[in-house]
Amino acid sequence: MVSPLFIIGSGRSGTSILSWSMGQHSNIMVLPETYWTYFLTYPAVSLFHMCRDISFSHLAKHQIEEEDFLPEIGEAFYRIIQKGFNKALAIKEGENVGPFPFALKQKSDDPKKRWVDATPQNTYAVHGLLKIFPQAKFIHLLRHPLEVANSFEHFSKKYPGAPQLDFHQALKDWMDKTDFAYACTRALREDQSITITYNDLCSKTEETLKSIFSFAGENFEEATLAPWKNTINSSSKTLSDERRSIIENLPDYNDALSIYEKVLTTPKGPPSINFQVYIQNFFEKFIAQAPGIEGLIQNNKRTQKFYRGEEHV
Repeated sequence: MVSPLFIIGSGRSGTSILSWSMGQHSNIMVLPETYWTYFLTYPAVSLFHMCRDISFSHLAKHQIEEEDFLPEIGEAFYRIIQKGFNKALAIKEGENVGPFPFALKQKSDDPKKRWVDATPQNTYAVHGLLKIFPQAKFIHLLRHPLEVANSFEHFSKKYPGAPQLDFHQALKDWMDKTDFAYACTRALREDQSITITYNDLCSKTEETLKSIFSFAGENFEEATLAPWKNTINSSSKTLSDERRSIIENLPDYNDALSIYEKVLTTPKGPPSINFQVYIQNFFEKFIAQAPGIEGLIQNNKRTQKFYRGEEHV
């Protein structure tokens, strides 16, 4: 059974550099943000239950349960991901295979049986992703909200096609995703989720990567250190005193700090039934609000409006 690795939490938290770092491992494929995984998870789970609940349907008559059906969808996802990865390798093999920091493969015979996906929207689909990938593992990457808001605003200006978020919108996005990622980690077992700070990745890189790979059930490999010597996607944009003052005076800033401290200081503990119910209800509410493909299209339009600053999710 496939065992993907999902980096959850807010964007601009070092998710790209961490996924590239993990992707230098001989057994882990690095992918661009998928989005389709997130969007297809909802109808896959929804359509199964719609059909299973019809008493005379094939699924009901043959007593096919979630655990019989949904992981097979996950296996199909895996085949698509492998096919795309192999096509990417074939396009420019000389540039994608070799001992350098951002290679798709360090060696041509690396097995690459797993993948890492850092799409931030996966945060909201953890409940469904676990149904499709029962062996999935989730890494909550936590970065200080001040740094994330600064990085988001700078990123928006530098890259016209990027989400266009001002400081306030960026802080709100950080709060929503970080708080929900926290709920997910509280709902899951210790072998299913881990919380890592961006600060630890930067200051104690090897030690922190070793803890991530230990959690993932993989041996640490030296090649995974190489990407940390580079800056990508403007994540390390300097935080000036002026920008710091603007962010710290935003109405939501103290609430963001409270969430940050909560995530940092709350012990993992055993899985919480309350949080399990919470993330399940959120997932089912999303399906109810966006039923079928048309609903997903409308939801995607709302997401695009949010990123253009026209609407809050």
